[in-house]
Amino acid sequence: MSNSFFAGPLPHRVAHRGATDANRLDENTFDAFNLALEQGATHLETDVRATKDGHAVIFHDPTLTRLTTSSTLPVVTARIEDLTWQELEQISLARGGRVMTLRQLFEAFPDARFNIDIKSRLAIEPTAAVLAEVGRQGQILITSFSDSRRRKTLKLLAERGLFVNTSGGAGVLLRSYLTHATLSLVSSKLAGWAVSRILKDVDALQIPARRGPLKFDSPAYMKAVREAGKHLHFWVINDPEHARVLVSNGATGIVTDDLPAITPALKQD
Repeated sequence: MSNSFFAGPLPHRVAHRGATDANRLDENTFDAFNLALEQGATHLETDVRATKDGHAVIFHDPTLTRLTTSSTLPVVTARIEDLTWQELEQISLARGGRVMTLRQLFEAFPDARFNIDIKSRLAIEPTAAVLAEVGRQGQILITSFSDSRRRKTLKLLAERGLFVNTSGGAGVLLRSYLTHATLSLVSSKLAGWAVSRILKDVDALQIPARRGPLKFDSPAYMKAVREAGKHLHFWVINDPEHARVLVSNGATGIVTDDLPAITPALKQD
């Protein structure tokens, strides 16, 4: 497995769906990704869904509703999976952007490194097909809230001879966190060993700081993840002081909507 995806100075600065400049631009569009790179992003986080006719497209939500809501354009409520690519590419988003295909994204940004979140089961095959064709060894990390979707995508890629980095989904995160919390009551060494075993097939965890009572930013848990040799990216962090604390406790990357605010806080003394 190539480690070039994580190469470069730490911490990584990961642009969440590109950079929208306080909602001046549409997320997950050419202009948003271009601005993120101009603002110093080391990685671009994005999302993939599939159209009715099997094109992998860059889009987060299942429907177009949120991204077409404006005072000047009619709202489009259709689901991405119910539209053909020919239909989808004609639709203007609220701030003038257009949906891109995954292939167009790679053509537009050949040197960028991408976190690709597989948002639906229908996106697995078309995403794998495009990735296998374009290659980009060392430039891709596959993730998904669903570990099943993530693993199926990785399996298809491996069958096509492409091996990419991956970040654990919700199941892997919860299993490692709860196991660590339980075993730490007995032995921190045993807890660390268990975390390492659970994370053996992933290269990173890209996670929220907290969810309800679960504190994924616990210094003890973060230490166990890092000692297992895994990268640790937190999302979505837009507060500079919060980012600074996370990095001081071992985070190797911050996923953010506000690169201009976060980047100065991440500079090493």
